[in-house]
Amino acid sequence: MNRYSHLAQIFRLADSSRIQVNKLGDEIIITDDLDLTPDFPPYFLAPMTTAVIIEEGTIHGRINLIDVHVQAPSLVIFFKDDILEFIDHSEQIKGKTILMSDHFTTQLNISSKFNIRKTITNYPIVTLNEETYEHIEMFFTMVKRAMQQESNPYRLEIIINLTRALYYGVGYYFHHLEQHNKQSREEILVNKFVQLVHEHCHQERGIEFYARKMCLSPKYVANVVSQYTHKPASKWIQEHVILKAKTQLSMPDATVAEVADALHFSDQSTFGKYFHRYTGLSPKAYQKGL
Repeated sequence: MNRYSHLAQIFRLADSSRIQVNKLGDEIIITDDLDLTPDFPPYFLAPMTTAVIIEEGTIHGRINLIDVHVQAPSLVIFFKDDILEFIDHSEQIKGKTILMSDHFTTQLNISSKFNIRKTITNYPIVTLNEETYEHIEMFFTMVKRAMQQESNPYRLEIIINLTRALYYGVGYYFHHLEQHNKQSREEILVNKFVQLVHEHCHQERGIEFYARKMCLSPKYVANVVSQYTHKPASKWIQEHVILKAKTQLSMPDATVAEVADALHFSDQSTFGKYFHRYTGLSPKAYQKGL
């Protein structure tokens, strides 16, 4: 399965006549004047850490089953292997996009005291004020200039430092959000549980695993998740498994056997029965209906 196929479909990176694409190998890709007037696929598996600056339009969707509403001007950040669902959107959506490889983000060496991944997972959308938008515009301009200096042996180092500066600059706004939206102990537990389920549900489908990861009893985790979300913990796990199954089944050329194997089912038949139990469709019937 080609995990980049949806990326090309959404961002239309292959159509250089429509938009300008600047890239430094496979490390970082920047697109300008991005016209996202869709057909969006129903599910999109992020192949890289991605920041989208929405300059025009609105989107209603979900990131890893959590509802999100985006209205321009906004910055949306999602990480590799996050799953986006598109529910509704305006007729026209325009913006800019930054895509960063794992190798590139590792080289940023963001301080461990600055837990931006946790904060962004909780608050993936920031409404941009004029000052923040101007900073992002300057970043785009400087990075593109660095990319175009092909004879400069320090291009990568320049772009890494520019991106690190942007992370810390934008991080202030995420920090501001976190300070003004203090989470309860229960909310912190539920967010941690949901994130762990997203990361491990392709292998682990029992609550005991997640309780162990949080050093808590399965009964306590189940009670808190059920009371706080009004949904059983087992339902969260099942929905994430089905979400990942649908995402992979919707990729071009994906086979049911490949998806069953990726989700660690014992065989294709067991996966088919599991999928049918929760969706009312066989995996092949689901693919035909896309």
